[in-house]
Amino acid sequence: MKHFVKTFLIAAILAGMLFSAPFKAHAGISNKKAFFLSLLIPGLGEAYVGNTGNAKSFFTSELILWASWFTLDRYYDINVNHYSSFAALHSGLNPAGKGDTLRRNLGNYQTSLLYNKSVFIDYGPEAQYYQDSEEWSWDNSENRRKYRKMMEDAQNINRKTTMFLGVLLGNHLLSAINANQLAHKKMERNITSSFEPFSDCMIFTLTKKF
Repeated sequence: MKHFVKTFLIAAILAGMLFSAPFKAHAGISNKKAFFLSLLIPGLGEAYVGNTGNAKSFFTSELILWASWFTLDRYYDINVNHYSSFAALHSGLNPAGKGDTLRRNLGNYQTSLLYNKSVFIDYGPEAQYYQDSEEWSWDNSENRRKYRKMMEDAQNINRKTTMFLGVLLGNHLLSAINANQLAHKKMERNITSSFEPFSDCMIFTLTKKF
């Protein structure tokens, strides 16, 4: 996922370089092409139509949103490393890469033995128990609660990064719709009509610029 995001951002930056120079609008404009260009990279369809003002606005918004996403994603990684190191120091178990269920149980039970006894009562011998490399024992309850709070904070940050991906998608769709409308208007302006008298009748002329 992160590799895809970095590749996409590089492509967006290269596209943005196009906006730094004058962009000549195409005479034979296609509203579908404008739509899909902006769906790929916000602002690219607007630049294709010739509206560099809108193009720069959407592209700038895209960069700001990606920068915010990267910042939150990095902050999330820092928090995960922090609570994992804290748990390793005070419980004897590093939860990094162990899965969400174990991380939650680590914050809810003082020891893995207490967890195992609890699931045995509820589910019997068929329950899944933590053994060997997944055993833990907190040095005190306060540190267990601190760990749980740090883990919950990290999860909140992760939810915000997911929200930003939704906002990014919205920016792509909004730009695509805007580019499509701009292209339609441009195409309409390229079509002119006129009535001319000819003998005892009128001639209707329809002209489209290419």
